[in-house]
Amino acid sequence: MGVHKHVQELEERGLIERIPVRGGTGRPRLALRLAPSATSLFPRAYAGVTCAALAYIEEKLGRKGVEEALRRRQTETLTGYRDQVKAETLAERVHQLAGLRDREGYMAEDHRAGPAKFEILEHNCPILAVAENYWEACTIENELFRKVLDANVETTHRVVAGGNVCRFLVTPKRRTPG
Repeated sequence: MGVHKHVQELEERGLIERIPVRGGTGRPRLALRLAPSATSLFPRAYAGVTCAALAYIEEKLGRKGVEEALRRRQTETLTGYRDQVKAETLAERVHQLAGLRDREGYMAEDHRAGPAKFEILEHNCPILAVAENYWEACTIENELFRKVLDANVETTHRVVAGGNVCRFLVTPKRRTPG
């Protein structure tokens, strides 16, 4: 009851909001997230520094230079991700990647979305400020997921585009015989 009362107070102040979560049978599930008006309460100086650095790169090397900088970061991240996401099945790899992303602050979860389909939902976007100015960040993130999971990854929803979540639909790669 104490937690419930605290949540109600935070909602009344406009600091958090409830969002529905898809689930099975039974009571509807709800999740909580920071309301847009509350994001300014948390320091985000890293975003300003990152955006300033990317703007400088763009000024000196053009948009291609920004993309190269983001790809370099992807290469570094890929190594660490591959060390931690190495299960045999796609379902297990998706689960491992979602867990890793959750620990990194993306508030990620994974679900089965069909017989051979999975989804990763990220309720928080730590790179939002970068993505608002440099859409390449989202494209490169998708490529990172494809490489780590060794699967097809389609981005269907984006926080930066006004979605409630970033949603990645994951399906096995088609293998061609021969």
